[in-house]
Amino acid sequence: MDIDYWAALAEIAGGVATLLTLFYLALQIRENTSLSKRNALENYVDRLARWWSSMRADPEQLSIYLEGDRDFHSLDEVAKSRYHYMKLEIMAYMETALEHGKARGFKDETLEATLRAIQFEMRGSGAHQWWHEMGKEVFANDFSSRVESLVLELDHKK
Repeated sequence: MDIDYWAALAEIAGGVATLLTLFYLALQIRENTSLSKRNALENYVDRLARWWSSMRADPEQLSIYLEGDRDFHSLDEVAKSRYHYMKLEIMAYMETALEHGKARGFKDETLEATLRAIQFEMRGSGAHQWWHEMGKEVFANDFSSRVESLVLELDHKK
């Protein structure tokens, strides 16, 4: 056995080690991606749950929210501001979910549920008033366009 034999054997061993390392890294990346997706979904659900809890815990806030959904213009200036920030918060969560969907971070069923939730949030005429006067300008154009199309779908169902 000469030096060429040992060099060839070392080269083969190095190649196998490289392949094993790449395989291990691919598994780690896959696991990390899966964990990131689960964390994003958990964070989304947690935010929604906190938002719903805040509504349930504060009757005045819930009253403003319900009245604003019925008729945004009937609210006084302070209530309009509170309603605006409530809607911004919930719609921002929805926008985040759709952005995760673009990156394949959420499963299709979660995105479909989010689209239904957006329609639910935009069901009242007061929500439409808020959206056109204050809401849609705050969000990215693609999200605003998506909400607009969902609102049109709602209008056609009526």
